[in-house]
Amino acid sequence: MRKTTKSMQNHANIKNIIIQAGGKGTRLEGLTRNKPKCLVPYDNLPIIFHLFRKFEGASFTIIADYKIEVLQKYLTIFAKGIDYRILRAKDEGTIAGIAEAISEFSENEPFMIIWCDLILSNEFKMPNFAKNSTQNSVNSTFANITPPPHTQHAHLSAVA
Repeated sequence: MRKTTKSMQNHANIKNIIIQAGGKGTRLEGLTRNKPKCLVPYDNLPIIFHLFRKFEGASFTIIADYKIEVLQKYLTIFAKGIDYRILRAKDEGTIAGIAEAISEFSENEPFMIIWCDLILSNEFKMPNFAKNSTQNSVNSTFANITPPPHTQHAHLSAVA
């Protein structure tokens, strides 16, 4: 049985997180020449580690393609104690690998999809999804995230 931490209690019943970490990170210019964008530091920590901390105790499926060997080596050394697996995307694009990652979960097992370059505020909390055992339905939540004023993008959206 997986240990539920205080951090995970703040994030409803979702214990499986898919992190889309593919892509070259071309908008990050020289920062991704030798590493994937999920390892670019933000506040002295690779951005993917902010997600590991935010969803402490979760099981992570990381979809990657660009510089995947660098990611594998880095996580082997620095992600001790984090439950993760890396899935190599077969295609390219924003949603590459997501269908394959989802297929790993049982039919009624909740999961969340998030992109590796989203930094969530400390106040961010997932809504609690009500379970309806009499119907098969898909629940989804869209979170509108407004980044700090000094960034170039007006709005980012996260889907869970």
